Amino acid sequence: MLFFNKKFRYTIPVLTGALIIILISSIPKLESAVTRDRGHNSTTEALKWYGFNEGMALAAKEKKLILIDVFTDWCHWCEVMDKETYTKETVIDYINKNYVAIKLDAESEDKIRYKGKEVSMKEWSLNMGITGFPTTLFMESDGTPVTLLPGYAPPDLFSDILEYIVAYPSVKAIEKGEEFLEWQKKKETDTRKK
Repeated sequence: MLFFNKKFRYTIPVLTGALIIILISSIPKLESAVTRDRGHNSTTEALKWYGFNEGMALAAKEKKLILIDVFTDWCHWCEVMDKETYTKETVIDYINKNYVAIKLDAESEDKIRYKGKEVSMKEWSLNMGITGFPTTLFMESDGTPVTLLPGYAPPDLFSDILEYIVAYPSVKAIEKGEEFLEWQKKKETDTRKK
């Protein structure tokens, strides 16, 4: 592999277990999410998506975390994520404030630059260990991978994940911090106290 960080491979399970548990428990919610009206009548600013090279340069300049939505054209759950999660006002506002958001087509042969190398988007996705779609990859502002989130995430869960990554914005921070489910439980308890 061209640039896969061995240590990164061990951070992947950080969110995967939590996502599987939550998705299994929310299957009825997912079915209704697909069938309900997808109109977005919000006065909020739209989510600003960047191309890979432009987004990476902007993140480095502004010292912002990077969120990369890795998708394919044929992926049903990628469309659901776009229509349900990425249109939620709280998600849009939080991403625009704290992240540089990048869209990346995992099957594209278009070239991008990463860590001084030119590769296709397809090669990059495979080297990052992305095999299912959608996958959301979180990175530090310098392009160092933090963790990835495979699959669809409903808006409320995704909002929590966005906040968790801001609280623990690096592999080292995640290793020293709380597990996601512990953090989420603590956040819910703190919210109820208010």
